[in-house]
Amino acid sequence: MLATHGLRTEEIPLSDAQIRIEFDMRSGLVVGTHKAMHAFADPKEGISQAVFDAVTSSITKACDDLADRITAALDNGDIDAASRALEAGMHAVALAGTPRLLAALECMDASGLPKDEQRRLLDCRLTVSQRLKRYDIAAKDAEWILREERASLTEEQQSILNTVIALGSIHRGNRETGIAQLRHVLADPSRLSAEQRGWVWRNLSIALEQDSPEAMKAARLSSDAFLEAGQKAEAGRSTKGLVDALMHQNPEDAIASLTRSIELLDKDGVSNRAIYAAALQVRAKRLIMLERFLEAYEDAKAGVDALRGLMGVEEQFVSSLHLLALAARHAGKEDQAERFEAEATLVTDKHGLSHFQLAARLGELHDHFDEAKAVALIEDAKATGNIDVVASVRLFQAHETPGLDPPQRMALLEDVLREFHGEACPEIVNLIKASIGIQLRNMQVYDRAATWFQEVVDAEPLNARVRNDLIDCLWKSEQWPKAAAVLRRAMDLRGEFPGLLYAYAKSLLESGNIDDALTAAQRAIKLVENEQADLRKAATELRDSAIEMGGKMERLAPKPQMAEVTCEEFESALLEFSRFIAGRKRMTFWKKGEWTPSPERHAQNLLHTYIQAKFGDRADIFEELDTGAGRLDLYIKLKGGLSAVLELKMCGGRYSSNYAAAGETQIQHYMKNRETNIGYLIMFDARATMYAKPLLSLAPRHTIVEVFVDVRPNVS
Repeated sequence: MLATHGLRTEEIPLSDAQIRIEFDMRSGLVVGTHKAMHAFADPKEGISQAVFDAVTSSITKACDDLADRITAALDNGDIDAASRALEAGMHAVALAGTPRLLAALECMDASGLPKDEQRRLLDCRLTVSQRLKRYDIAAKDAEWILREERASLTEEQQSILNTVIALGSIHRGNRETGIAQLRHVLADPSRLSAEQRGWVWRNLSIALEQDSPEAMKAARLSSDAFLEAGQKAEAGRSTKGLVDALMHQNPEDAIASLTRSIELLDKDGVSNRAIYAAALQVRAKRLIMLERFLEAYEDAKAGVDALRGLMGVEEQFVSSLHLLALAARHAGKEDQAERFEAEATLVTDKHGLSHFQLAARLGELHDHFDEAKAVALIEDAKATGNIDVVASVRLFQAHETPGLDPPQRMALLEDVLREFHGEACPEIVNLIKASIGIQLRNMQVYDRAATWFQEVVDAEPLNARVRNDLIDCLWKSEQWPKAAAVLRRAMDLRGEFPGLLYAYAKSLLESGNIDDALTAAQRAIKLVENEQADLRKAATELRDSAIEMGGKMERLAPKPQMAEVTCEEFESALLEFSRFIAGRKRMTFWKKGEWTPSPERHAQNLLHTYIQAKFGDRADIFEELDTGAGRLDLYIKLKGGLSAVLELKMCGGRYSSNYAAAGETQIQHYMKNRETNIGYLIMFDARATMYAKPLLSLAPRHTIVEVFVDVRPNVS
């Protein structure tokens, strides 16, 4: 009829919207989508979200309702009624688990039930306790099943239960016991299915120290096993542990490993989109740590696009938006960053996401500290169990509360660390430690500040800000060898940049390692950008100083740290030390034309520092040992078995040549006492007209080498 009147018609679906909901039975993830079915439907129809919320909340409600029925039966002393309620509510256990349900199941005594009901209870309690990560409860039930039913269990089933028992040990704090139990399960991996191998290897990798070779191997084997089982998402999750370890050793390998796991993931399907987005978010975070901001922006943007339109992943979506805003800001996309932050705020408020609401208030408190708002935020964070926000506010209070002197702020910071160590996330704990370091630095206690900064850098080796604080304190406390080691590690992780190379060269030169300092300075000059004129000038001056001290160019690569040390290498090092003192430290021995107080102690400290920097773990240094014939200045044990005694003497001014020459007799006694045949008399020679004139006797039986160090105050 409409057509006969010249009207065009179009048939549309009877429904306005399609809602799709997917349940991931392994992870418990529930994700939904909304799709408008025709052009006249409202694409933002709120009923879809309401339906999704009703479905997901019904799962939780089913668990809590089951818990109430079980509790009511137990209150009446009717264990049979509680068991029947559990049998009728098994669908709730299959889909989810809640703390209330676990508490009710814990109250049920399995020993008072028939065999089949007993096993049903134990299986249900195992399922719920593992989902809630209460492995202490799960382990007890696993032990019961193994004890009572071992004969009827397959090897695979026994291995699964033994794995649960191991996790229970770790959960209780018996880490070594748990690791041993996991290794026992893996004694014959062929008995396990691919999926079970994946879980056991992953649990072992998590239990071990993150960067240990065994942990990295276990993470790789777990990922391979999950791939064999066809579980790509779990393979990617196992890879994350490997990536975190590699970020401390070889960041490029870490990114490559992440990329391989991302390429394996499925991108189609509702729940797969959430998993894919999570993997992209992980890689984006690591790229930001490496300051590869444009790449991080692309990953974060792709992750946000994958999550957009999904229901049930609102927290992940908001987290991804904040990450995208951070990457955009670092990449110079300020307008986009503000837009993403605004969208994150809208989603947070719409869904009442308390975690991000608290985080927003925390950000405001950081920008404008107010004690009353700080107290209110602590109370609200405690109410939601958000330990990280509580710790962060307490940290702000220690920094911002007016009227406190440095020791009082230090006391507050140590209180926060003691209270939240092991409770707050590692990033917050490291922030507290860095804050303690900052307070100590402000108090000019540089050596103590360095120890705190070092802890943070060890945990977060890519944290450039804290690393720079550490270098500053090490320089100010003249811990040059440690500064060189920190900078070398930074370059091993990040690559060689001119600023790092210059700082490395300066640290080496001040340590007395002239040749390596020269090489590093020259490398810095080659890499410096045209606009970095000040850095080029500083590096050039440092290089020239090293050349004046007799430095020789060497290949800038870490020398093998465990190779044996020969006499030739050690004596060459002592000659380099002599050039270093003459070129850089000569005048530190003089004050107004006189020797400084305790010049021999000053000389000993310089030599000790130099040897430590030059040989590292290849040399053990012992100072001022009582030999029975006086006190020995230095006793050195070198890699490969070589040992030597070193006696330091001043010569010139109030120190006569006879006094200095007496060092030969002392060394002979020391050599006999220490059962070594190598000795060195290090002569800090200030004689104006007889500099470097030998003082040792010519008797061939001597195995003593004389090394002169030019400390003359006036050289024409």
